[in-house]
Amino acid sequence: MRRPAPLAFPPLLAAVTSFACALAACGGKAVVAPKPTMAPLETAPLAAVTQGPGARWVALARPKELFEGPLAGPLAKLVPSEGLDRLGVILGFDLRKAPDALAAQFGESTYYAAHLPAGTSPQTAIDAFERRVLQPSGRSTTRPDVVRAWGSLPSGDRASAAALWSPRGDALAGEGGRFGPVNVAIALASGQLPRSRGLAQQPPFASLFGWSADAPLAVLARCPLSEHVPKSEATEAPALTEECDGAGLAVRVLPGGRLELRAHVEGRWGKDAPLIEREARGVVARVVAGELGGALGLADAKIDYASSPTAVDVRVEVDAESFVERLRKLVSAELSEVMK
Repeated sequence: MRRPAPLAFPPLLAAVTSFACALAACGGKAVVAPKPTMAPLETAPLAAVTQGPGARWVALARPKELFEGPLAGPLAKLVPSEGLDRLGVILGFDLRKAPDALAAQFGESTYYAAHLPAGTSPQTAIDAFERRVLQPSGRSTTRPDVVRAWGSLPSGDRASAAALWSPRGDALAGEGGRFGPVNVAIALASGQLPRSRGLAQQPPFASLFGWSADAPLAVLARCPLSEHVPKSEATEAPALTEECDGAGLAVRVLPGGRLELRAHVEGRWGKDAPLIEREARGVVARVVAGELGGALGLADAKIDYASSPTAVDVRVEVDAESFVERLRKLVSAELSEVMK
């Protein structure tokens, strides 16, 4: 981990020097206690230093685990290495080797953050960001281990990014659109804002993070889900998606080349839980019978349901190779555009 210049005189050495000087009556002056150095930035977990209020959805991933684990083969077909190599040049680090990454959507802002791969300096990432932005641009430093830069993207949107040096994990945080989430991330990491303002402790995400903790890939959202779940125009939106508190979709790797897709919808269902589960079955049936379900081969998938007074779960088990290949065909055009 490369770090910027030391923040201050080491406190232990300063304390020893002052104590020794006092014993020797150096200068005959009263000993002044050294000023404490700044506490290191708290950058872990990423959700704890991500703005909580206003978040609509968040996507979480552990890229290193995904690209070096059992899904490495299927992912290589889904996301070509050449595209990821080019993306690494743009970002200033190899996303495939990042231990974790996060993206979140706010009203007029898109936010992203990642812990950098071992051996990658945040300076490299912030330099790469500055090469991408156009004038007017600028840079500021609120403390020696934080550098924030901003500018305009070729699309015309405004963007900013912050490089964070920390023994808790060097990180990069960025935003596009209306500024705000990056400054909040800096304030959370440096202790200027209480951790309760972070996404990790904000409902409904706090419980959803617990539910998805062991998943290498998950998307979590605040309800209602009207913007995220297509509904039939002939019927009203189900209570499942409109009266819930929060929902998540997680991907987990199973033994034997299998993949688990699990949907989880939290709400105060109480005794109506069986009715909500019935709605879930109806939503899944429409997806399976539709174009998306056909393209992904969901008709042959194993699907299980479960409900409780506080949550409804849908579990889908598929063959990893087959599912990822179908997904590649479905999104190849979009992925090619992103990786250019």
